[in-house]
Amino acid sequence: MSRAPARSASALRRSLGERFPVLRRARGPAALMLGAVLFAAMAICVKYAARRIPSGELVMFRFLFGLVTVHAMCRLGLAQVRHERSFLLMARGFTGALAIVFYFASIQHTTLVKASLLSNSYPVYAALFASLLLRERLTASTFAAFAVSATGIWMVVDPDFSSVNRGDLYGVLSGAVAGLAIVIIRELRRTESAFTVFWYLCVFGTTMGAISCLWSFVWPSPQDWVWILGTGAASTAGQLLITYGLRYTPAAEGSLISMSTVGYSGLFGWMVMGERLSATGLTGAALLLGGAAFTAIRQAQQPPALSPSPTTHGTAQRTG
Repeated sequence: MSRAPARSASALRRSLGERFPVLRRARGPAALMLGAVLFAAMAICVKYAARRIPSGELVMFRFLFGLVTVHAMCRLGLAQVRHERSFLLMARGFTGALAIVFYFASIQHTTLVKASLLSNSYPVYAALFASLLLRERLTASTFAAFAVSATGIWMVVDPDFSSVNRGDLYGVLSGAVAGLAIVIIRELRRTESAFTVFWYLCVFGTTMGAISCLWSFVWPSPQDWVWILGTGAASTAGQLLITYGLRYTPAAEGSLISMSTVGYSGLFGWMVMGERLSATGLTGAALLLGGAAFTAIRQAQQPPALSPSPTTHGTAQRTG
């Protein structure tokens, strides 16, 4: 196949970047913001699909869509998957997929805004796991951020001790397991590409979702297929945009923009489904997001032991 079209497209991008430098500077943040919007749109699709389809089945379809997309990109020469550090890649694939399993179950059993808030607490858990597994020193400010976030989680969940909303519990577990996955990614991103990490995530996610279908499979109706395909398309496109955006955005800014998914999820939940947080829940949300954002920025500002190559940028971002 001729390389002329690819060279022409590259020359056009360089010409536009030289003529309009603001476009070059804005491409990273714009891609991240659009990716965050798509992840919130994915959550809406999951919420509607989960009215009839089990969350595990939705996980299978979501990751199967991603797997097909990565395979197609590899065939077209747009991506490459390698299997050099297979143990860590499998560990990341398992933990990342498990976090999404909990996240989809949380969306099914609690409000959209609560599921998004609780699952996006992962930066705080990542700092704790990094201390345990990577021997990183926990500072007083990290302890304070964890205490603030924990208080926020308590206020968002607002337990009354007479019953526990399992959707809220799934959200907390999603954030904790995602934090562990992020620590593994921080090690992998020194040598592995974002597409390799994403491929393993899709393999484990498809497998785990398929296993759950052995005891709870519901054949989708035509309307269900619309939400299922929307879930797969929005999540895969969002992941590709975030992977691209983090290549051109400082890590601290990228972390904050990516966390705007919580805001978009809350907005969509209010506009589409009429969901609202109580005054206590809103205060808790502010505390939770503040603690998580502070921790994400501190982690992003820490220099890596080895400088990742341009193809690995973005692998520290949680996949949705």
